[in-house]
Amino acid sequence: MLTLKQRLQIHGASHVFLLGRVLILGICLHLILQDLVQARPTLLAELDLDRLVKGVIGGKAQEAEEQRALLEDDAERGKVQAQADLGYLLYKEGKFADARKWWQLAANQGDTDSQISLGTVFEEEGNIAQAKELYQKAREQGDFRGSNNLALLFEKEGKIDEAIELFREAAEQGNVHGQYNLGRMFEKQGKEALAKAWFRKAAQQDHIPAKQKLSVFADLF
Repeated sequence: MLTLKQRLQIHGASHVFLLGRVLILGICLHLILQDLVQARPTLLAELDLDRLVKGVIGGKAQEAEEQRALLEDDAERGKVQAQADLGYLLYKEGKFADARKWWQLAANQGDTDSQISLGTVFEEEGNIAQAKELYQKAREQGDFRGSNNLALLFEKEGKIDEAIELFREAAEQGNVHGQYNLGRMFEKQGKEALAKAWFRKAAQQDHIPAKQKLSVFADLF
């Protein structure tokens, strides 16, 4: 499993990086995202890549610096997108306390990316209650990454029925991780037909572990 730092370090923020750093980031993002589609999703793996690099590729260093200043100004004035993006940038720079500050502000305004990002931070720190609270807030806004992440916590706690219910909620809304995890739960219960059905749905979204599961089923049966 990737560490939190590894998961979050794949992110930049829109409007802020110098041209050379953005070009490298763009290449790395596409490569790393292929490895992040796992049972334990990194919530940040599903962010819109255009959001991370828009307006910067093709720009000049001075322009990028000016864009960062504008980003910081927008964040200070309470613009939620700027707060969320600034949080990603600061985390990338190793300014973790500052990153959490802006994520918290964005999360308080209902930004689900920031809610799930901050929830992941709390989960890694062992603060499960706060992680659950943030995942639940994202879930209530229709972000089913929150459902899937909650389900994973319930699974760890041995609350299998609750986990399956939340995996199903995410899966039925098309969340690829929820589909894979629901298949995984059915596989553990020996419900092969149901497991294969959900693995197949996840595989149709190019989920590599789901494709591997289907390959194993094909070899066994």
